[in-house]
Amino acid sequence: MLIRLISIVTFILLSVASVYASAYQLTTVGSLNTTGAVISHLWYTNGNLTFTGVAPAGEVVTATIDGASASVTADSSGNWNHPVSLAAGDHSVAFAAAGTSFISFTLTIGEAPEGIGELKVSDTPTAGNITPTLAILSSGLILSASGFLLRSRRNLT
Repeated sequence: MLIRLISIVTFILLSVASVYASAYQLTTVGSLNTTGAVISHLWYTNGNLTFTGVAPAGEVVTATIDGASASVTADSSGNWNHPVSLAAGDHSVAFAAAGTSFISFTLTIGEAPEGIGELKVSDTPTAGNITPTLAILSSGLILSASGFLLRSRRNLT
């Protein structure tokens, strides 16, 4: 019975954690998929692009590019987008919501230098992955419960 209860609690924690971990994200820069990527610098050849992302429905997301801010609101599905037209060169880009910056990076409009490859999400760490933590926590709870059950059996005899 206790193991069943621990399994149910673990499932609920995993379900809730995945929602909170992905509350604010930049999902694309133009045609580049940035979901789950850690970004410090991107190159893009065309200055006419759209930033898209996700946030809680109705949340105001502030885009700050080269010190100029503009706000967009996430739709009822939690999606937002911010189209821009940027000149060639480096641009400071940041997105914030609920009073906290959730991503900032340098965007260079122009050809990427030699040796710079494409962004591979599989090669970058994913923010907000709590599965290992929950696995360790669950193991600890199971071991504690097992010790408690063994102790209570000894007291019965």
